[in-house]
Amino acid sequence: MLFIFKQSSRYMLMVSLISLLPFILLLTLDFPDYITILLFTIEFLLVGISVTCLFYPDISFKEITRKPILIVAFSIISTLISMIITIYLLKTRVMNVVTVLSAFAVIFSYIALYRQQKLMVEDKEESLEIIHNIYTVISLSIVAIVGIFVPPFNRVLGWAAFALPFMVFLPGYYVFNGLIPQKDEFSYTERAVAAIFISALMTSVIGIILMEVVGELDIAHLSLIMIMVTIVSMIYYVSKTRTVGKYKLFYHKKTNDVLKVITIVALIAVLLSGIHIQDQESSGNATLDVNGINKTANEDGYVNFTNGEVMNLSIDVANHQFNDKNYVMKIVINNDTTNKVLEEHKVSLKNNESTTITTNITMSPGNKDIQFILYDEDNNPVVIRHLKVSVSDYMDDYSYSDTTTSDTSASSSSDASASDSGN
Repeated sequence: MLFIFKQSSRYMLMVSLISLLPFILLLTLDFPDYITILLFTIEFLLVGISVTCLFYPDISFKEITRKPILIVAFSIISTLISMIITIYLLKTRVMNVVTVLSAFAVIFSYIALYRQQKLMVEDKEESLEIIHNIYTVISLSIVAIVGIFVPPFNRVLGWAAFALPFMVFLPGYYVFNGLIPQKDEFSYTERAVAAIFISALMTSVIGIILMEVVGELDIAHLSLIMIMVTIVSMIYYVSKTRTVGKYKLFYHKKTNDVLKVITIVALIAVLLSGIHIQDQESSGNATLDVNGINKTANEDGYVNFTNGEVMNLSIDVANHQFNDKNYVMKIVINNDTTNKVLEEHKVSLKNNESTTITTNITMSPGNKDIQFILYDEDNNPVVIRHLKVSVSDYMDDYSYSDTTTSDTSASSSSDASASDSGN
């Protein structure tokens, strides 16, 4: 039975590492759709296996694979939960679904691994506490990575606090305790001071190297490197504990308890920040104002121009959606026979940033609906402005109106107006 537990644990550790790989890759790299779908398929199977192992920790991995119906059922349930989280907290994209599903696979596989290890070492409390410590640090690492890199969770400036333990304490703690694992050699206070000193030294050296290579000190990437250094240091620490008897090994339970509290607080903070930012984005908007039309409207809602007359316009685009955005502004000419894109401008704006596009339109005979449409990065129209013109050899007044996404009717007002609208 012990052999079965050890074998299952090795397989679950492999599942955990494989599940973690797409999570890191999708956060740091852009992949074509077919690669993302392939990663989704892998995570779909891994999360089902992880949950099945979680419910059956006392059977071999080979027997787990003989439960395909249960694996697929758990996979479907996890995927549905991932889609719900994505819809309400993130943009509805396949990549985001795969990222959430990957996080689930990692979490479930670690819980399953913990249950298997508990069955093996339930009579070895010290070894079990070390395993708890490993799970806590890995959980804190995942929360920190999400808080630093994953939108919308990373849009609160306090995310740097999540990475603070990895910069000032954890890597030095595991390095020092790996070098001197015997508990009688140094007191906890001495180890804590040494951990802070070693961690600060490692962070400073890596920060200087990063600044020399990149040319600037990027705190986000420095935090990611320190998280990786912490995990490597922890692996070194665990390898050294095997050479020391459990009664001679240094282990401080209160440190792990503090890390558990930090992990829970960080997790709650990340989730609340994502919900807060999502609420802000839903109340934010983009604006598009067309200026340079200095005429009045006819009773029929059209603006009169003469053939060949040039209309010089300045179009103001502003982003108030609480996030950096990429827009496309199109000028579309519509009449009874034609639907033509006259101009297209790509605009990238930071939050609360605006820009002005200058253009001119030469009038040709006929009645036309000139539309000024602002699209978001998903090609959804967020603001539409209408200018209905009647072009002949005579001069008269004009009409200018605006609508939101699906409204294409003209305003009946006689004065030019432009109001803001957005999603």
